[in-house]
Formats: sequence, structure tokens, C-alpha cells
Amino acid sequence: MSPYEILLILVVSLAPFIEVRGSVPLAYVMEPTDGAARAMLLAAALVGNLIIAPMIMPLLDRLEAILLKSKGVPVIGPVARLYDWAVGGVRRRIPDYVRRYGHLGLALFVAVPIPGSGAWSGTLIAHVLGIKGLKAIIAIEAGVVIAFALLVAAMEGLLSVIPR
Repeated sequence: MSPYEILLILVVSLAPFIEVRGSVPLAYVMEPTDGAARAMLLAAALVGNLIIAPMIMPLLDRLEAILLKSKGVPVIGPVARLYDWAVGGVRRRIPDYVRRYGHLGLALFVAVPIPGSGAWSGTLIAHVLGIKGLKAIIAIEAGVVIAFALLVAAMEGLLSVIPR
């Protein structure tokens, strides 16, 4: 296993919509037999996905303020309109259970290992709903850990039934 492989897994786990849903299976493909090397790749996948919420959440308020002030600026205006469109889409698609159960609903949303749920969308949903601070980050991180555990369990189960 090379540092390049660890970096690749880290980058994949940071990618919006891919996150651990792509990096965990990729780790199993890259290291199908060496358990220690696979554990290193899985650790990189988890760490990469865990740093998203603490990194992005503090920036969202500032980014939104800049974009909303700059709607008339020629270069930033289209980006601000794109942001408004994306946030509006997120607002319409937030599951009812996230609104109803707050932090727990946010953790469950992030934990479901399907495309469209994850740390990126969970962070944006927390921002849109006004769920802020350390409790929001903890809820998102709990969801990431649950999604990671579900994916590792699924991959281990799959490997147990596939003849080698």
C-alpha cells in the first residue's frame, strides 16, 4: 500500500455525494486480501468523511452572507443565484423526520448510506434548518460513523459469501 492509495481514498471520501459510500468499497477493491493495509485505507476513508462537517459548517454562514450581498456583481451574481437554487432545492427535499427530530433526525439522515445523504448534504441541511454548533457537528459525525459501520459490515458480509 502506497501513500498515493491513502490519499486517493481520502480524496474520494471528501468528494460530495461519494463520501464513505464510495471510499469504503474502493478500499476493499484496492486491498482485497491484506487486512492491515485495508484497515489503513478504511481509517483514511472515515477520517476524510469526518472532517467535512467541522470544516464546512463554520464557512456556510460567511459564504451565504457574501453571496447574498453580491447578487448584482457580474461574476459572483450567477454563483449567488446557483446557491439560492441549491438551497431552495434542499429546503424542499428535507425529510420530515429531520425537521421533526432535529439532531437525531440529522444523524439518521447522514447515516443512511444512499446517494444524496451524507456529511455534505447533512451539513447543508443543518445550515438551512438553523441547527448550528457543536451539537450539529456531533450529529453529523455520528451519522458518518454509523454509515461507515454499515458499509464495512455490508462489505465484510459480501466477502464472506463470495468464494475466493
